[in-house]
Amino acid sequence: GYIDLRRHDDGEVAGLILQRLATTGRTKEQRRPGAMPLLSEHLAIEAGTTAPFSIGLERNEYVQVEVKATQELDVAVCSPTVFRSWRSSGSLKGSLCHFRNIKNLHAPITAPRKSTYQLLLINCGKSLCAVDVKISIAEPPAGHRA
Repeated sequence: GYIDLRRHDDGEVAGLILQRLATTGRTKEQRRPGAMPLLSEHLAIEAGTTAPFSIGLERNEYVQVEVKATQELDVAVCSPTVFRSWRSSGSLKGSLCHFRNIKNLHAPITAPRKSTYQLLLINCGKSLCAVDVKISIAEPPAGHRA
């Protein structure tokens, strides 16, 4: 895919560049718990639209997904295969996580394999939704099996 930069102002383009660097520009050393988040955004999502984010995760990498929204929305983290299926069929079956009608979320996720996963913030409501989203590397709890 691509983004037509002619349709965005300078601030939006800068944000898109920073988002891309956040998902691809990390070294192994930077990907330790407590390091800079993989994703940290404040955005507004129009009614009836989806904000997708790409997140590069390593195999068995454990992350915390945090979402705070002004109204209920659906949140999913899915593999590229599930993402393609969702785009054609609307089904998110097989997602790493899928939450419906939430305003606040703090959920752990473990990546089963190295891949670029999709975080989908889906505004099914009838008005604009302001959202803060953050994904951070975390230490798995004691006894956690990947």
